[in-house]
Amino acid sequence: MRTQLVRMAVLEIYEQVRREGARADQALQRVLRREKQLRSVERRAVSDAVYGLLRLQGRVDHLLQRALGTRKLALEKLATPTQHLLRYAAYLIAGERQSAASAAGLAGPEVGPWQWALELVAGPEPLGVPEDPLDALAAETSLPRWLAKLWSEQLGAAETRALAAALNQRAPLTVRANLLKSSRDELLAILRTEGSRVEPTRFSPWGVTFTGRTNVFALRAFKAGLFEVQDEGSQLVALACEARPGQVVVDACAGAGGKALALASEMHNKGRLVYATCSINRGENEEVRASFLSAHPEFEPTQVLPEATGLGAGAEVQLLPHRHGSDGFYIAAMRRSR
Repeated sequence: MRTQLVRMAVLEIYEQVRREGARADQALQRVLRREKQLRSVERRAVSDAVYGLLRLQGRVDHLLQRALGTRKLALEKLATPTQHLLRYAAYLIAGERQSAASAAGLAGPEVGPWQWALELVAGPEPLGVPEDPLDALAAETSLPRWLAKLWSEQLGAAETRALAAALNQRAPLTVRANLLKSSRDELLAILRTEGSRVEPTRFSPWGVTFTGRTNVFALRAFKAGLFEVQDEGSQLVALACEARPGQVVVDACAGAGGKALALASEMHNKGRLVYATCSINRGENEEVRASFLSAHPEFEPTQVLPEATGLGAGAEVQLLPHRHGSDGFYIAAMRRSR
């Protein structure tokens, strides 16, 4: 693999995201579309490094700040290209388990004078941890402090660590079988014949998860229209809403749930009202549902998912990455009782 080409692409994309406010997926597509000389393995390396570095940004910056601070230096005082190269090298250590010497080599000769700092990143015990427990939790989990605070209040510190660990891993590719063309079992058989490592999803009867890196056979199946990409939480929303005439579904954006539910209830005379978010924030989920039910006594909770999913027969379900192997998702169901 041509490490210099990979490094240049990673740093260009990272610069667009950090300094120009570009979306990571769009910046990645632009650069990879232009750099046609990159081989497939190199493109994958670029993608993994960009997303991995962005996921571990908080942890990487914390370790570099501590390491540089031992010589009274500060990361933000360094030239921007040097900052990016050090972050890339530190990511290779913290995220890819490279040695300091290997990471310095992959990051390029410009990092050579800073190998002493990378050695500290690789063995950070002497650097200590922040005295404030919340700062320490944020640094350990690579979460913004406000998010570490929110989740530790909702879930506790131990579960916040488990949740962050799941979020800091590359998510598996999950697809939903197109039942108009094949069953899930048929799709699984096709993909396995073509060499893909796939398993049925844990909760949805329609989903397939790739347990290894996707290959050209999986991409060819996409192009053939065998399935569509869809998170398992989305599949469960579809399952909650399947074959239910007169049902209203509120798929809420962050902060808009309460108003959306109230508006939907005004137009809804019978059947179920399903509320779903791609959030794990109780303020956008359980609290919105409780507030709505309190203000609308004509509605009552009702079973949200079939018992066959294995998620219980309750009126609300919260999916969490570290517990369920899915994205964060919330689904609740209510019905008008009078």
